[in-house]
Amino acid sequence: MHAKLVRISQNSFFHILLILLIQFYFLDYFRFFPMSEDAGFYAFMSKSVVNGSVLHKDIPLSSNSISIYFLAFFMNLFETSLEVFRMYYLFFFISLSVVIYFISKKEFQPVIAILISLSTLALLHIPHITLDLGRSSIIVSIFLLYTGIWFYFSSLRHKFYCYGASLGLAAINRETFLFIAVFTTMHLLYELYFKRINTSQLKTYLIGGGVALSINAIILTIYNS
Repeated sequence: MHAKLVRISQNSFFHILLILLIQFYFLDYFRFFPMSEDAGFYAFMSKSVVNGSVLHKDIPLSSNSISIYFLAFFMNLFETSLEVFRMYYLFFFISLSVVIYFISKKEFQPVIAILISLSTLALLHIPHITLDLGRSSIIVSIFLLYTGIWFYFSSLRHKFYCYGASLGLAAINRETFLFIAVFTTMHLLYELYFKRINTSQLKTYLIGGGVALSINAIILTIYNS
């Protein structure tokens, strides 16, 4: 059993390494591909936050997307440059492909799973997708959504909490994903009705989602905005 687990881990490692090597091959494409005006706008918003500006007080903005704070934190760790901005989203390109690999591996042979993962990576590099989706908070929320799906089908002890937290983070990162969280809650109520999950699991999911959704309220309160 132990030898089998080690072999599975080694296969996963080499498949992930393959994803990284292919992405590295296309690194210059991603680095020098032009950015849309929307992408540049959010990069500027994040840079302003790094420099001490406060959303809704110093910067008029209709959104309170946590993605601005995520990116600002990333820029603060490295530097406030467009190169760092591109690498931030490249990280989620790769992470989404890896998560899809692990989800696919639950239903398909590893070879099929790696092909699905690499197909995802190829789709993300289609020029208009890279321009419109790949340089915005949408890609981050899609990654969080699929991470939540992975948690749901995992055997982790606290998977429902992690599932709710992932969907909650996806929603506060890109507000339209709140609809997905609502429909998912309705689905879990349906599952509860047919006794496919229990009340404790539903409560844990709601707590995880509630904790994630409260982050925006906490930030707004701290900055009195």
